[in-house]
Amino acid sequence: SSSSSSSDPTALYRGCAIVTYPGSKQDIDKLILLLNTGCSPPPSLGSQCKKRFAALEHMWAARDRLAGQGPHWYVHMIGVAASEQGRGVGRMLMRIICALADQDALPVHLEVSGSRNRAFFEQCGFRAMQTVDLSSDDSPTLKIHLMTRIPFPKNIELV
Repeated sequence: SSSSSSSDPTALYRGCAIVTYPGSKQDIDKLILLLNTGCSPPPSLGSQCKKRFAALEHMWAARDRLAGQGPHWYVHMIGVAASEQGRGVGRMLMRIICALADQDALPVHLEVSGSRNRAFFEQCGFRAMQTVDLSSDDSPTLKIHLMTRIPFPKNIELV
């Protein structure tokens, strides 16, 4: 007999993040090209997932313009399964990402919308550096908060 996790491999995942770091942008470009050429993300990720991937290209231009402060890590997307939300999965993912960036002594940049998302990332050590209003003819204005977390100094010991 088959279990639900064998029919949907994404059922095994509690959350995921798409992150780039210096030298890795080519890999994410390949992923976006794949998604835009007819490959569909698993249905459990939601119908808007493909649109979000396509929007990454547009957001890169803003990121590169507004966060052009040298090498950095960048969180493109973080997602947690609905059944796992509120259980610390997102915070765990961000701790891992930030720890890796700290090893490189590099800042982490990301963009968020919504006060709840902004508050979550502020609790993870990020600070809003700028707020940008994005608008289009067929959509209401969306406030995007450009956030940065500076690297934690290596020479400080936690007690």
